[in-house]
Amino acid sequence: MLEKISVVGFDLDGTLYPITPEIKEKQREKIYEKISIHFGISPEESRELFEKYYGELGSGIKSMEAISKKLQRPFHNSHFIQESLEQADFLYLLKPNLLLNEMLVRISKIKRLDLITGSTSAFLLKKLERIGISPDLFQLLSTHEDGSKSSQEIYLKWLSQTKRLPSQHIYVGDNPKLDIDVPKSLGIKTCFLGEYNRADFQIKDILELENLLR
Repeated sequence: MLEKISVVGFDLDGTLYPITPEIKEKQREKIYEKISIHFGISPEESRELFEKYYGELGSGIKSMEAISKKLQRPFHNSHFIQESLEQADFLYLLKPNLLLNEMLVRISKIKRLDLITGSTSAFLLKKLERIGISPDLFQLLSTHEDGSKSSQEIYLKWLSQTKRLPSQHIYVGDNPKLDIDVPKSLGIKTCFLGEYNRADFQIKDILELENLLR
């Protein structure tokens, strides 16, 4: 099956770098804070509502829409979660990953590499710099500005860019719904970083990807 794969797409957050408990805490605290301010509720209620809906929906923006519906208060900012993440001070916690960089360089010689992420363009480049990965390794950098990962939009744009069959693509990520269910619905092969039986392949560490592709 994998000999037909010519394009490898990557998620960024939680895939090319791990979301450590410290990083997650900083990100979540900022999200709760902004939810509290936006809807005029306590940080504790913000935490409870966001975690409830995120656990069910697996999408930050869909969770915000669910909170808005429950509280019957308006919400129209599709950039809310990304703005929260960019305002959370966690970039200094990212570390260079030499082994990952070397692996991506080797894979790039036999496969096309693309990066498809919910990050904004500017924030994406800052993250890649922190983990020591050159953006030049990727032929396509598809970001939040190109569409949402919670719908098929951003993946359809990816397919239109490569002009290859969906089955010739594999997408690697760590979010069951956004990184596996959505692209899989288009016929794209999927690889989950962790355990998720709906994915075509599962790996425990991103560095295992090279052996899988070979």
